[in-house]
Amino acid sequence: MYIKKIVEYVYNYAEYIVTDGHYDVRAICMSVPLPDGLEPKVGMEITELYVFNINEQIIKKIETNKQLIKHKSGLSYKIIGKVINSSMIEVFDFKFSFYDELIGYNPGDYVEVIADRLDCIVEGWY
Repeated sequence: MYIKKIVEYVYNYAEYIVTDGHYDVRAICMSVPLPDGLEPKVGMEITELYVFNINEQIIKKIETNKQLIKHKSGLSYKIIGKVINSSMIEVFDFKFSFYDELIGYNPGDYVEVIADRLDCIVEGWY
């Protein structure tokens, strides 16, 4: 995953178009400025994408093996993906992490998630 386009960048906030090479998502980054005064650039690797929900997470297990990333409105997305561990799902070549564990879901389960927005971390930020 890497930055395809920088939509907005100010001192402590950035908004990027992140791609896996085939599909794009819009993500917010609060990990700016980068260490040593580096600024984000197109092509920089995104090491983490997080599903952010203002309210409690809206997750449900579904009976499918389809994958989907659908932009709903603003920064919101509907995501259908496969659970790979207790805090991550995979959709295409994207891996989406969760701030909390996915309790009650097993690796291989398919889940539908409504994300209020997607957050990301750029390579090199610790």
